[in-house]
Parts: sequence; structure tokens; C-alpha cells
Amino acid sequence: MHRKLYLSLILISGLVLFVLLLLAGYKESTPEWKQYQSGYKQLFGNSARDDFMRLKAESFAIGIKQIYLAGLDKVDRCTNFHLGVENPIMAEAKLPYLQHSGDYL
Repeated sequence: MHRKLYLSLILISGLVLFVLLLLAGYKESTPEWKQYQSGYKQLFGNSARDDFMRLKAESFAIGIKQIYLAGLDKVDRCTNFHLGVENPIMAEAKLPYLQHSGDYL
């Protein structure tokens, strides 16, 4: 009786662990920043006013974006999501694609 119960618990635990492992793998293969960067690329291409900006939008590479801050010895990865901070075309875009509202950068 106990043996059957323990085997059932082990089987259920193994299945739950397997499902959690599959979910973790899926989450790692589809990071949130890729969706934002794809949206930015599409918005940038649609908002481009001339051929140069359209070409720049088409050549936008989707990937990890980071800025090394030597004075702080830190890496800033905010630009993975906030992609339009230095792009004047994004002055009227919604967050997180919006151009930065000051000369802070």
C-alpha cells in the first residue's frame, strides 16, 4: 500500500519537475526584450521619413544592448527596452519607445 503511494508521488513529482523545466526553457528562449526590440524595429521602419532612416531601421540588429559606464564600473542594459531614447523620430511614440525628454544622456 505505501509502496504504491510513494511510487505515485515520485511519478507526479517527476512530471511536475519536467513541466517546470519545459516552461523555464521556453521562457529563456523567448526573452521579453526581443518582443520590445521587434516592436521598435517595426515602429522605426514605419515612422522613417526618408530612405536613410528606413535603411537604418532595416539594419537595426535585435540583440542585447548595453552601455559600459566606466566611471561607475557598471553595465547599463536599459536600452534593451528603452530603444528610442536618442531617436528624434520617436518623440511622439509611447513608452518604452519614447525619445528621452531632456539632454540627460
